[in-house]
Amino acid sequence: MTQTRTLRALLAASSLALAAAAALADGAVDRGAVEAQYQADRQACLAGQTLQASRSTCLVDARLAREAALAGELGGEDPALLAHNRLLRCEAVPADGEDSCLRLMDGEGQVSGSVEEGVILRELVVDLPAAADADMDAGLLLQ
Repeated sequence: MTQTRTLRALLAASSLALAAAAALADGAVDRGAVEAQYQADRQACLAGQTLQASRSTCLVDARLAREAALAGELGGEDPALLAHNRLLRCEAVPADGEDSCLRLMDGEGQVSGSVEEGVILRELVVDLPAAADADMDAGLLLQ
């Protein structure tokens, strides 16, 4: 019997980071655009329209993102930086799921959600070999 394992990665992205990255694309920081995005993010925090655990955490994140944007520290669309960020996302995944995570980051699987919605959900279904079934069954018997 082949067991199927589903790996889901929940990736949230700040709209401020994307707006600031766009402002940095030409090498100059559009302070007005960064400030407008910060005010919009701040209002979303105050209205509870984010995925943050608390209002204060949300406000701190919005402030730090604004500071990073104004300092020109956001990466924009540099392909090397984007590839590095994809690898960093998978570091937090347990070792047995890292390969699947990297496959997700390379575009395999299904994607739903959006940055505008505040979340991107990536899902990859992986068939495990029969040996993994036996290991899993043995683990269940030992518990």
